Amino acid sequence: MDKELFMENVSCRLCGNDNFNLYLRVSVNEKLFYIVRCVNCDLIFQNPMLSDKERMKLYSKGYFEHGYFDKENQDRLYDNATFLFEHLSTYCDKGRLLDIGAASGAYVRAAVDKGWEAHGIELSPSAVKFAKDYWKVDLMQGTLEDAHFQDNFFDAIILIHTLEHLPHPLKTLKAINRILKRTGILCVSVPNIASYKAKKLGEKWWALKPAEHLFFFSPKTLKLLFKRAEFDIIRIDTSISVVDLEGIQKIGLPAREGFRTFINRYLAVPKSAIRHALGKILQGEGIEILAKPKDLREQ
Repeated sequence: MDKELFMENVSCRLCGNDNFNLYLRVSVNEKLFYIVRCVNCDLIFQNPMLSDKERMKLYSKGYFEHGYFDKENQDRLYDNATFLFEHLSTYCDKGRLLDIGAASGAYVRAAVDKGWEAHGIELSPSAVKFAKDYWKVDLMQGTLEDAHFQDNFFDAIILIHTLEHLPHPLKTLKAINRILKRTGILCVSVPNIASYKAKKLGEKWWALKPAEHLFFFSPKTLKLLFKRAEFDIIRIDTSISVVDLEGIQKIGLPAREGFRTFINRYLAVPKSAIRHALGKILQGEGIEILAKPKDLREQ
Protein backbone atom coordinates (compact mmCIF):
# COMPACT_ATOMS: atom_id res chain seq x y z
CA MET A 1 0.00 0.00 0.00
CA ASP A 2 1.22 3.52 -0.83
CA LYS A 3 2.44 5.56 2.11
CA GLU A 4 0.49 8.59 0.88
CA LEU A 5 -3.23 7.79 0.92
CA PHE A 6 -6.28 9.87 0.16
CA MET A 7 -8.44 9.86 3.29
CA GLU A 8 -11.64 11.71 4.12
CA ASN A 9 -13.24 12.67 7.42
CA VAL A 10 -16.70 11.19 7.77
CA SER A 11 -19.71 11.39 10.06
CA CYS A 12 -21.06 8.22 11.63
CA ARG A 13 -22.73 6.36 8.79
CA LEU A 14 -25.23 4.74 11.09
CA CYS A 15 -26.62 7.70 13.07
CA GLY A 16 -24.97 10.75 11.44
CA ASN A 17 -23.24 11.88 14.63
CA ASP A 18 -19.94 13.79 14.53
CA ASN A 19 -18.77 13.10 18.09
CA PHE A 20 -16.33 10.19 18.47
CA ASN A 21 -13.92 8.67 20.95
CA LEU A 22 -10.64 7.16 19.80
CA TYR A 23 -10.82 3.35 19.92
CA LEU A 24 -7.43 2.37 18.46
CA ARG A 25 -4.48 3.72 16.50
CA VAL A 26 -3.06 1.15 14.08
CA SER A 27 -0.02 1.44 11.83
CA VAL A 28 -0.03 -0.41 8.50
CA ASN A 29 3.01 -0.10 6.25
CA GLU A 30 4.04 3.10 8.04
CA LYS A 31 0.57 4.61 7.54
CA LEU A 32 -1.39 5.45 10.69
CA PHE A 33 -5.09 4.58 10.78
CA TYR A 34 -7.50 5.85 13.41
CA ILE A 35 -10.37 3.67 14.58
CA VAL A 36 -13.09 5.59 16.43
CA ARG A 37 -16.29 4.80 18.34
CA CYS A 38 -19.42 6.90 17.86
CA VAL A 39 -20.51 8.26 21.26
CA ASN A 40 -24.16 8.14 20.18
CA CYS A 41 -24.67 4.64 18.70
CA ASP A 42 -21.34 2.87 19.54
CA LEU A 43 -20.52 2.07 15.91
CA ILE A 44 -16.76 1.55 15.50
CA PHE A 45 -15.23 2.62 12.20
CA GLN A 46 -12.19 4.00 10.40
CA ASN A 47 -12.00 7.81 10.51
CA PRO A 48 -10.56 9.43 8.46
CA MET A 49 -11.71 6.79 5.99
CA LEU A 50 -10.06 5.57 2.80
CA SER A 51 -11.45 7.42 -0.20
CA ASP A 52 -13.29 5.55 -2.94
CA LYS A 53 -10.24 6.04 -5.17
CA GLU A 54 -7.98 4.31 -2.65
CA ARG A 55 -10.45 1.45 -2.17
CA MET A 56 -10.56 0.81 -5.90
CA LYS A 57 -6.74 0.73 -6.01
CA LEU A 58 -6.67 -1.75 -3.14
CA TYR A 59 -8.92 -4.30 -4.85
CA SER A 60 -7.44 -3.82 -8.31
CA LYS A 61 -4.03 -5.05 -7.10
CA GLY A 62 -3.05 -8.39 -5.59
CA TYR A 63 -5.68 -8.30 -2.86
CA PHE A 64 -6.38 -12.03 -3.03
CA GLU A 65 -2.76 -13.17 -2.88
CA HIS A 66 -1.14 -15.10 -0.01
CA GLY A 67 -2.81 -18.42 -0.63
CA TYR A 68 -6.44 -17.36 -0.98
CA PHE A 69 -6.77 -19.07 -4.36
CA ASP A 70 -5.08 -22.30 -3.18
CA LYS A 71 -7.12 -25.47 -3.63
CA GLU A 72 -7.25 -26.23 0.10
CA ASN A 73 -8.74 -22.83 0.87
CA GLN A 74 -11.21 -23.05 -2.01
CA ASP A 75 -12.37 -26.48 -0.81
CA ARG A 76 -12.91 -25.01 2.66
CA LEU A 77 -14.95 -22.13 1.26
CA TYR A 78 -17.04 -24.52 -0.83
CA ASP A 79 -17.76 -26.71 2.23
CA ASN A 80 -18.77 -23.66 4.27
CA ALA A 81 -21.03 -22.51 1.45
CA THR A 82 -22.67 -25.92 1.16
CA PHE A 83 -23.49 -25.85 4.88
CA LEU A 84 -24.90 -22.32 4.54
CA PHE A 85 -27.20 -23.14 1.63
CA GLU A 86 -28.54 -26.25 3.30
CA HIS A 87 -29.45 -24.01 6.24
CA LEU A 88 -30.75 -21.15 4.10
CA SER A 89 -33.21 -23.28 2.14
CA THR A 90 -35.21 -23.84 5.34
CA TYR A 91 -36.03 -20.12 5.45
CA CYS A 92 -36.91 -19.28 1.85
CA ASP A 93 -37.65 -20.72 -1.56
CA LYS A 94 -34.67 -22.06 -3.48
CA GLY A 95 -34.81 -19.55 -6.32
CA ARG A 96 -32.67 -16.61 -7.39
CA LEU A 97 -29.65 -15.81 -5.18
CA LEU A 98 -27.09 -12.99 -5.17
CA ASP A 99 -23.65 -13.11 -3.54
CA ILE A 100 -22.31 -9.56 -2.98
CA GLY A 101 -18.52 -9.63 -2.66
CA ALA A 102 -18.37 -13.06 -4.25
CA ALA A 103 -14.54 -13.18 -4.22
CA SER A 104 -13.37 -16.47 -5.81
CA GLY A 105 -16.89 -17.60 -6.72
CA ALA A 106 -16.87 -20.63 -4.40
CA TYR A 107 -20.20 -19.67 -2.82
CA VAL A 108 -21.79 -19.05 -6.22
CA ARG A 109 -20.57 -22.46 -7.41
CA ALA A 110 -21.95 -24.17 -4.29
CA ALA A 111 -25.28 -22.38 -4.71
CA VAL A 112 -25.58 -23.54 -8.32
CA ASP A 113 -24.74 -27.10 -7.25
CA LYS A 114 -27.49 -26.89 -4.61
CA GLY A 115 -30.08 -25.90 -7.19
CA TRP A 116 -30.12 -22.11 -6.92
CA GLU A 117 -30.04 -19.66 -9.83
CA ALA A 118 -26.96 -17.93 -8.47
CA HIS A 119 -25.45 -14.55 -9.35
CA GLY A 120 -22.35 -12.89 -7.96
CA ILE A 121 -20.82 -9.41 -7.82
CA GLU A 122 -17.12 -8.86 -7.12
CA LEU A 123 -14.94 -5.75 -7.28
CA SER A 124 -11.60 -7.48 -7.90
CA PRO A 125 -10.84 -8.26 -11.58
CA SER A 126 -8.43 -11.05 -10.63
CA ALA A 127 -11.08 -12.75 -8.48
CA VAL A 128 -13.64 -12.53 -11.30
CA LYS A 129 -11.15 -14.17 -13.66
CA PHE A 130 -10.36 -16.90 -11.11
CA ALA A 131 -14.07 -17.64 -10.63
CA LYS A 132 -14.46 -18.11 -14.36
CA ASP A 133 -11.37 -20.29 -14.76
CA TYR A 134 -11.59 -22.40 -11.60
CA TRP A 135 -15.25 -22.58 -10.56
CA LYS A 136 -16.72 -22.04 -14.04
CA VAL A 137 -19.04 -19.28 -12.88
CA ASP A 138 -19.49 -15.80 -14.34
CA LEU A 139 -19.37 -12.96 -11.83
CA MET A 140 -20.23 -9.36 -12.52
CA GLN A 141 -17.16 -7.16 -11.97
CA GLY A 142 -18.19 -4.00 -10.13
CA THR A 143 -20.44 -2.86 -7.30
CA LEU A 144 -24.08 -3.39 -6.38
CA GLU A 145 -24.82 0.11 -7.61
CA ASP A 146 -23.42 -0.81 -11.04
CA ALA A 147 -25.82 -3.73 -11.43
CA HIS A 148 -29.16 -1.86 -11.49
CA PHE A 149 -31.23 -4.86 -10.45
CA GLN A 150 -35.02 -4.52 -10.55
CA ASP A 151 -37.14 -4.40 -7.41
CA ASN A 152 -38.12 -7.65 -5.64
CA PHE A 153 -35.75 -9.67 -7.81
CA PHE A 154 -33.92 -12.07 -5.47
CA ASP A 155 -35.09 -14.81 -3.12
CA ALA A 156 -31.87 -14.67 -1.11
CA ILE A 157 -28.89 -12.33 -0.86
CA ILE A 158 -25.66 -13.11 1.00
CA LEU A 159 -22.70 -10.97 2.09
CA ILE A 160 -19.97 -13.19 3.52
CA HIS A 161 -17.39 -10.94 5.18
CA THR A 162 -18.25 -8.13 2.77
CA LEU A 163 -20.28 -5.53 4.68
CA GLU A 164 -17.28 -4.39 6.76
CA HIS A 165 -15.47 -3.47 3.51
CA LEU A 166 -18.21 -1.20 2.17
CA PRO A 167 -18.13 2.58 2.73
CA HIS A 168 -21.90 3.01 3.12
CA PRO A 169 -23.33 -0.05 4.92
CA LEU A 170 -26.73 1.51 5.66
CA LYS A 171 -27.13 2.67 2.07
CA THR A 172 -26.13 -0.80 0.86
CA LEU A 173 -28.66 -2.56 3.09
CA LYS A 174 -31.42 -0.22 1.91
CA ALA A 175 -30.51 -1.05 -1.70
CA ILE A 176 -30.60 -4.76 -0.83
CA ASN A 177 -34.02 -4.32 0.75
CA ARG A 178 -35.29 -2.92 -2.54
CA ILE A 179 -34.10 -5.82 -4.73
CA LEU A 180 -34.98 -8.59 -2.26
CA LYS A 181 -38.42 -10.20 -2.47
CA ARG A 182 -40.70 -9.52 0.51
CA THR A 183 -40.49 -13.25 1.27
CA GLY A 184 -36.72 -13.27 0.72
CA ILE A 185 -33.84 -13.76 3.14
CA LEU A 186 -30.69 -11.71 3.72
CA CYS A 187 -27.69 -13.50 5.24
CA VAL A 188 -24.71 -11.45 6.45
CA SER A 189 -21.54 -12.48 8.25
CA VAL A 190 -18.99 -10.03 9.68
CA PRO A 191 -16.18 -10.06 12.26
CA ASN A 192 -17.31 -9.33 15.82
CA ILE A 193 -15.48 -6.41 17.46
CA ALA A 194 -17.19 -7.32 20.75
CA SER A 195 -15.67 -10.82 20.84
CA TYR A 196 -13.36 -11.89 23.66
CA LYS A 197 -10.50 -12.27 21.15
CA ALA A 198 -10.94 -8.77 19.70
CA LYS A 199 -10.95 -7.22 23.16
CA LYS A 200 -7.93 -9.23 24.30
CA LEU A 201 -5.72 -8.70 21.24
CA GLY A 202 -6.60 -5.09 20.42
CA GLU A 203 -4.62 -3.87 17.42
CA LYS A 204 -3.21 -7.39 16.89
CA TRP A 205 -6.65 -8.90 16.30
CA TRP A 206 -6.63 -10.63 12.91
CA ALA A 207 -9.88 -9.04 11.71
CA LEU A 208 -8.93 -5.44 12.43
CA LYS A 209 -7.27 -4.94 9.00
CA PRO A 210 -7.77 -1.15 8.89
CA ALA A 211 -6.38 -0.90 5.37
CA GLU A 212 -9.42 -2.81 4.09
CA HIS A 213 -12.04 -3.05 6.86
CA LEU A 214 -13.86 0.25 7.24
CA PHE A 215 -16.41 -0.80 9.88
CA PHE A 216 -16.21 -3.02 12.95
CA PHE A 217 -19.60 -4.31 14.04
CA SER A 218 -20.88 -5.75 17.29
CA PRO A 219 -24.22 -7.57 17.65
CA LYS A 220 -25.63 -4.32 19.10
CA THR A 221 -24.61 -2.06 16.21
CA LEU A 222 -25.49 -4.67 13.59
CA LYS A 223 -29.02 -4.97 14.99
CA LEU A 224 -29.40 -1.19 14.90
CA LEU A 225 -28.10 -1.07 11.32
CA PHE A 226 -30.61 -3.68 10.15
CA LYS A 227 -33.46 -1.95 11.96
CA ARG A 228 -32.70 1.35 10.23
CA ALA A 229 -32.55 -0.42 6.87
CA GLU A 230 -36.10 -1.75 7.47
CA PHE A 231 -35.21 -5.40 8.12
CA ASP A 232 -36.69 -7.75 10.68
CA ILE A 233 -34.03 -9.97 12.24
CA ILE A 234 -34.85 -13.68 12.24
CA ARG A 235 -31.78 -14.74 14.16
CA ILE A 236 -28.35 -13.47 15.09
CA ASP A 237 -25.51 -15.69 16.34
CA THR A 238 -21.80 -15.52 16.94
CA SER A 239 -19.42 -18.29 15.91
CA ILE A 240 -15.92 -19.32 16.90
CA SER A 241 -13.28 -21.24 14.97
CA VAL A 242 -12.97 -24.80 16.23
CA VAL A 243 -9.26 -24.74 15.44
CA ASP A 244 -8.64 -21.69 17.61
CA LEU A 245 -6.70 -23.42 20.38
CA GLU A 246 -6.96 -20.44 22.70
CA GLY A 247 -10.70 -20.35 22.29
CA ILE A 248 -10.97 -24.09 22.89
CA GLN A 249 -8.90 -23.80 26.06
CA LYS A 250 -11.14 -21.04 27.33
CA ILE A 251 -14.09 -23.43 27.56
CA GLY A 252 -12.00 -26.27 29.00
CA LEU A 253 -11.71 -28.58 25.98
CA PRO A 254 -8.46 -30.42 25.11
CA ALA A 255 -6.31 -27.94 23.27
CA ARG A 256 -3.22 -29.81 22.13
CA GLU A 257 -2.10 -29.58 18.54
CA GLY A 258 -3.40 -33.11 17.98
CA PHE A 259 -6.91 -31.89 18.70
CA ARG A 260 -6.60 -29.33 15.91
CA THR A 261 -5.44 -32.08 13.52
CA PHE A 262 -8.33 -34.32 14.53
CA ILE A 263 -10.88 -31.55 13.89
CA ASN A 264 -9.45 -30.68 10.48
CA ARG A 265 -9.04 -34.26 9.32
CA TYR A 266 -12.18 -35.97 10.59
CA LEU A 267 -14.72 -33.21 11.15
CA ALA A 268 -14.37 -31.23 7.93
CA VAL A 269 -18.09 -31.33 7.12
CA PRO A 270 -19.64 -30.46 10.52
CA LYS A 271 -17.07 -27.79 11.42
CA SER A 272 -19.50 -24.96 10.68
CA ALA A 273 -22.08 -26.46 13.02
CA ILE A 274 -19.46 -26.82 15.77
CA ARG A 275 -18.41 -23.19 15.28
CA HIS A 276 -21.99 -22.07 15.90
CA ALA A 277 -22.34 -24.27 18.98
CA LEU A 278 -19.16 -22.85 20.51
CA GLY A 279 -20.30 -19.36 19.60
CA LYS A 280 -23.27 -19.79 21.91
CA ILE A 281 -20.88 -20.43 24.80
CA LEU A 282 -18.41 -17.65 24.02
CA GLN A 283 -18.82 -14.28 22.33
CA GLY A 284 -17.44 -15.59 19.03
CA GLU A 285 -15.26 -13.74 16.55
CA GLY A 286 -17.87 -13.85 13.81
CA ILE A 287 -21.45 -12.58 13.70
CA GLU A 288 -23.98 -14.25 11.43
CA ILE A 289 -27.38 -12.66 10.93
CA LEU A 290 -30.49 -13.73 9.02
CA ALA A 291 -33.13 -11.12 8.25
CA LYS A 292 -36.11 -10.43 6.04
CA PRO A 293 -37.51 -7.17 4.68
CA LYS A 294 -39.93 -5.51 7.07
CA ASP A 295 -43.55 -5.75 5.98
CA LEU A 296 -44.51 -2.09 5.93
CA ARG A 297 -48.19 -3.05 5.77
CA GLU A 298 -47.91 -4.20 9.39
CA GLN A 299 -46.97 -0.70 10.60
